[in-house]
Amino acid sequence: MFHHYGLGFARSSLQFDGPWGPRTTVQLPGMESMVHMDPRDASQSRGSRFGGLPAEPTISSAKDLIAGADADYASIAEMKFAAAFASSTDAIHISRVCDGVLVEVNDGFHELTGHSVSDVLDGRLFEIGIWENHADRSRLADNLAADGHVSGFETALRHKDGSARTVSISARMIELAGEPHILAVTRDISDHVRVEQELATSNARLGRMIGDMTTTLGRIVESRDPYTHGHQERVAEIASVIARAMGLPEYCVEAVRMAALVHDVGKLSVPSEILSRPGKLSDVEFDLIRTHSDAGHSILSGIDFDWPMAEIVRQHHERHDGSGYPYGLVGEQILLPARILAIADVVEAMASHRPYRPALGLAAAIAEIEDQPAKYDPRARDACLRLHADGDLDFITAQRIQYGHA
Repeated sequence: MFHHYGLGFARSSLQFDGPWGPRTTVQLPGMESMVHMDPRDASQSRGSRFGGLPAEPTISSAKDLIAGADADYASIAEMKFAAAFASSTDAIHISRVCDGVLVEVNDGFHELTGHSVSDVLDGRLFEIGIWENHADRSRLADNLAADGHVSGFETALRHKDGSARTVSISARMIELAGEPHILAVTRDISDHVRVEQELATSNARLGRMIGDMTTTLGRIVESRDPYTHGHQERVAEIASVIARAMGLPEYCVEAVRMAALVHDVGKLSVPSEILSRPGKLSDVEFDLIRTHSDAGHSILSGIDFDWPMAEIVRQHHERHDGSGYPYGLVGEQILLPARILAIADVVEAMASHRPYRPALGLAAAIAEIEDQPAKYDPRARDACLRLHADGDLDFITAQRIQYGHA
């Protein structure tokens, strides 16, 4: 079996029974008949669309048939490429590698750059002055030389009228007439980039609005209880450093921080005289304060945050061993941000002054986390203890002094 390949397709096959006979078959894909040859009857050429064949088949005659098929395929391919080249709205150009001379450009090139075909044909691409950043041109050339092709290379090109266009270039090394050339297709993505930038700006503005709203909501809660002023912001800072020490990605750190800023929002439903009452609370009063987790969930559930904020807030008093409230969840039933928040809340609360007791200090807070391993998430607990050992939680004491709770 003999296969000839051109443009990546198997074009023809020759099959011989024995060295040259008794029967030879030439099959050409896309043709409805085959040529059968029998050296004992050279006059028979049944089904042939090429007429009679010589009595003794030769390699040269088979090659002639194959060459004819190749020419047909090449002609079709050229017509298809020419049609695509001419009609494409993308800019397409072909340039010689040795000197950068443009040998072909389409109308899309004129639309993108403002330079007509007559302006640029047989000129050097780098002399036209369309590159906004010449370093990008060098980088594109280096990538082509290294890999033979480039896909989705983003850069800016300068239009003839002076305006800049953001483009995506895909290019490949090809060979024409025995010489290396570059075939490049360039698409104007300026509108796409502009829309993306506007969307990013809008999202950033929305994010700032949500952040400001969350901070304001937290301050409203704390305005009803002057003894815990700044508590949620300090918890947010502690929770953030613990989350980072755990190696969590920034979007997770932000979820923890945002939840911490409003984790006590449910205390809006608790009478302020109970929140600020000095001395020990009664069981009834303490049970009332414990409702703030569910109340916080109810307040936040109507806001479409990027994270399950309402559920995190509801779970921040749950404990890893199931001893927390309101539902006695265990281990990974508790959302990870809530597990981190539980530790940060305990550390800040114990280190700070409360109406019913003086500040216990950072050392006592760390002792609680260290002595109660079953209560807290192991990863978050380890991160907290490591931060304390390295002195990275000392800012808590400084903040207590700043807020007048020393």
